[in-house]
This record gives sequence, structure tokens and C-alpha cells, in this order.
Amino acid sequence: MPDPHRGSTGRLHVAQGNLDNILYDVLLDAGTESGQGTSQDLNGYKPEGIARLDRTTSPDGRRCSSADAHLIPALARDNLELITSTTVHRLEMQGKTCIGIRAEHNQTQAISVVKARKSVVVCAGAIKSPQLLMLSGIGDRDELKEHGIDVHHHLPGVGKNLQDHACVVTAYHSTKATVHHSLNHLSQPHHKLATGAQWLLDGSGAAGSNIWEGGGLVYGKGYKSGQQQQGSAQTTLDAPNVQYHFCPVFSHYDQHNALSLFPGFQMQIDQLRPFSRGSVALRSNNPHDAPKSQFNYFQDPRDVVELVEGLERATELLHQPAFDKYRGPCGLPDEFDPRTASTKELEQWVTHNSGTDYHPCGTCRMGQEEGDEGAVVNAELEVIGVDGLHVVDASVMPNIVSGNLNAPVQMIAMKAADLLLGKERLVPERLKYHFDEEV
Repeated sequence: MPDPHRGSTGRLHVAQGNLDNILYDVLLDAGTESGQGTSQDLNGYKPEGIARLDRTTSPDGRRCSSADAHLIPALARDNLELITSTTVHRLEMQGKTCIGIRAEHNQTQAISVVKARKSVVVCAGAIKSPQLLMLSGIGDRDELKEHGIDVHHHLPGVGKNLQDHACVVTAYHSTKATVHHSLNHLSQPHHKLATGAQWLLDGSGAAGSNIWEGGGLVYGKGYKSGQQQQGSAQTTLDAPNVQYHFCPVFSHYDQHNALSLFPGFQMQIDQLRPFSRGSVALRSNNPHDAPKSQFNYFQDPRDVVELVEGLERATELLHQPAFDKYRGPCGLPDEFDPRTASTKELEQWVTHNSGTDYHPCGTCRMGQEEGDEGAVVNAELEVIGVDGLHVVDASVMPNIVSGNLNAPVQMIAMKAADLLLGKERLVPERLKYHFDEEV
């Protein structure tokens, strides 16, 4: 019987990780021992627990990017031309109507104006899309005037509401240093050669993997089935707020940014629904100048609390009996044992050792056309108050999704294509998840 949570006709190749390494199996055993549970499919009926993660990899072991899935096949059409090495200076505006773009060829510096017959669709991402709108006179009028830009449409939400997933990594040295227990051998030339040859032969092995094939979706420490104990960041949660990514090797960058691999394993902990909000602002009216991206990580103290709780849960998971014969000394943090550290020590360590999942979004957010000052696009992905202009990328998300952005952004793009083509809307569907059956 087909799984209602899964499709089979889409262009994006998705497959569960299948790299052969015993530590992925150990991770699943630890999920059961810890009470954090397991899931056969985190994108299915039970999006909670420890699991083998999905990856966007084609059957021949190659990464299936959005270009592979959508753009390259479309280039066979007569009505599509791809122009690269080009910088769009601004949108061409006629009053409150977008009529085209002005662009510069980076090699020749030649300027071209391309006119649109129906609409311009901006898909430059959560950093560059708001920059392009502002360079074109669409944004907060006071900010535009500061840079000498003529205001075509006052839209104060442009560039606001910037969100991202912050993360932190904990790692352990391993008591086992064989090929089957850790991937540190990949730093050795003869293993690199063998791994590459295996991939060329049949697309399998470590070169056909992103390595982070284990992981999970869980509630931070103090949560149980969506209910949180008194004294933590919130009172209830509808779904897990922490994501794990597990890798069977301990990797470390030195002060010269050189990567070293050690026998061991590591877990990345991601906070899925941050409270902090940042912004993207113009640095100047020069399209070649990068905008100012202010993410404001941990501006809201609840974000630090949740990431610390995620670290505590990951530490609990990695100290289950299943890991005992593989787990050596803690490598990250290396200043203290996270099991006995104080809350203050953990908060300081997380604040100074966190990173990013590179999931910026929200800077041209969708909202109501009336009474919603921060909205930039409407439900049709049209820029509010401007004719002939759409935004289609992660910037339209009102709130960051509880997971990676790659597939959701492609979903938004496919929906936008249906809207632009005037296709009949599908009947809304609400599938059941295991959360719905919990008391």
C-alpha cells in the first residue's frame, strides 16, 4: 500500500542514507535505550526519534541539486535562456509596475535592459532578494533615502524578519580506529583513491554519501511528548524543536582552517525554531557591494536555553550503553564534561562555539495585504503594492521550517509555477502524524 506521506513522481531524488558503518546502527540502539525513540522515516508518519536521514542523491551516487532536478531539464526548451556571469543592478520600474531588469555582464561590463511581457520573478535568496528590491526603490522609505535611492514603493518589511538555524557540535574520540568504526581513514591517500574508484564504479561508498546519514528530531531536555517541565523556555511544543546530524568521524579545523580527521564520531545539534530575528540592510546603493546581514543569533535568551537543552539531550544519547565500547574521551567540549558542567558553563560554551546551518530565510515574508506592515508578498507570492513582480525563494517564509530548507524551497517554487501558469489549485490535504494520536 503506498505511503501517503511519500510521493514517487517528483524530480528531486530522495533516498535514505545507506552507508555501511556500525556507528549508525549503534546510534539507533542508543535512541531506544535513551527513550528518545526511533523512526523509520522522519519525513513520514513519525517525524520524531533517531533515524537514518534522507539525502538528495540520485541512484548513481551523485548529489541531486535543484539545478539537476529542475533547471537542466528545462534548458532543452526553446523559450528558456540561461545567462550566467551577470549582476542584476536593479529592477526597472514604471511607477509601481515592474517592467524588467537592468543587468551588467561581469566580463564585459556591458549593461543590458531586459523587458518583461508579464512579470519578473526574483529568486535571489534571503540575502540578495531584499537587497535587489531595496536597490530598486522598494523598501523602507527612510532607509532608501539614506542611500540616495528614489522610492517607488514604501514597503518597510523588506529585509526584516531574517531567521536561521544555529547549531553546535559535540564530538568524541573513539576506542575503535578501524575502517568499519570511523571514517578518519578517508584522509589517507590510498583510501581516498579506493573510495573514488568505488564511486566511479557504481556510485556507492563514502564518496556517494554526505556522511551525516544518522540523526533525529527530538524535544530538548525537559520536554516530553510536547509538554515541558516548569522553568524551561516554553510551556508546550507541537513538535520536536531539536534536530541531530550524526557523523562517524571526528573532524576538526585548526587555526589555519586545515581539516583533520580523527577516529571518533560527532553530533551536530540544531535549534529548529529560533526566537531571535535579524535583518538585511543596504551597505550602499552599489549593487556590487554586499548587503549588511545582521542575524542577531541568541539575541533572544530562549535560543541559548534551547540549544543547551539540545546539547544535554545529545550528550545523554551518546552516553547510552550502546556507545560504551566505542566512546572515548570527549573532544568537544574539551574544557569540561558536559554531563557535569553547570548551566552557565554550557551556555557560555554554546554561545562561543556555535555555528550556522546556512538556512537564511524570512526577509520578504508572506503575509496579509491589509493590516500587516511587515508583509512583503501575498499568498500569490506577488510583491504587495507592486504590479508585475513576484518573489520566489526562502525569503518568503514567515517562519523558518523545522528542518532543512532545500526541499521546502523547491516546493515553494513548484507552487509558484502553478500560480503563474494559472493551474487549478489542489484540494488541501492534512495527513495524520503520530502527534495527532497522543493524549
